[in-house]
Amino acid sequence: MLPQVTNAETIPAPAAAAGLLEEYATGLRSVLAETPTHYAGAPYLPTRRAIRAAEEAVGLLEEAAHALTLAGVFVAPVAVPGGWSRPVDLLATGLRQLEAARQALEAHQSPGAPTPLENRAGCLFLSEWLPLAAADLEELLAPVCGLLGRVEP
Repeated sequence: MLPQVTNAETIPAPAAAAGLLEEYATGLRSVLAETPTHYAGAPYLPTRRAIRAAEEAVGLLEEAAHALTLAGVFVAPVAVPGGWSRPVDLLATGLRQLEAARQALEAHQSPGAPTPLENRAGCLFLSEWLPLAAADLEELLAPVCGLLGRVEP
């Protein structure tokens, strides 16, 4: 695979990035609404962890979108609960959490996992949709984090 070249032309406008984040967060929130959180039988902790990781990722994507909308730029600090942060840092955190959620769901749904059948079926739609969202956002927005993450405001 050829190395990816990152420059100013590969960075989307902040408003476009915020719209993209909101769109994916809304889609994931919709999928999460359709994903059952309670199953018959004894609680299976990996199911809850996988769903919780996805919920946290959605929250972080929404927070990054809101910060981008407020700031209008990637590197200007904005007030967030608990202090100040730059939208690019919130975006990087959201992408990392989205990847963690993808890995948790992948492990949960893998054929060798001892996941109960009902839990596996309940998370099927989420496990199909989340990796696509993670891959799309990673491809489109990771260059922003790589290029602007080191920029001082």
